[in-house]
Amino acid sequence: MEFKNEYLGYFHQDDDYEKAQLLWLWYDYHTEIFDRSLWSAKPSRNDESMVVLASSLAHAESNRNAMKIRNDMYEIAKSYNISHDVMHKAKTDNYRNSCKMKVRMDTYLKLYDLGKLNFINES
Repeated sequence: MEFKNEYLGYFHQDDDYEKAQLLWLWYDYHTEIFDRSLWSAKPSRNDESMVVLASSLAHAESNRNAMKIRNDMYEIAKSYNISHDVMHKAKTDNYRNSCKMKVRMDTYLKLYDLGKLNFINES
């Protein structure tokens, strides 16, 4: 344990964690785009830039899609030797959970344009 990291709040962001964050961004983008295409989608009360589903059938379809994307995401993580622990830390990161969906979607598009997500297609 390094004193600066533990007590002064400095942290070292490694390549695995950065890739894990980008994978979760990829997941959020693609699941939200799919959910917006479902017929019972309506704006969320807590985040008007995110949708919720009013139909149980649409919800089930959304869950199937999310499971497929999540499985693909974890296969990509595995191909880069990114551990489940790192993926979990990225998933529960404060930044990810505090952002409105619009911010995440816009960030995804900007990073996609910059080629920062190319590693996902290369796996």
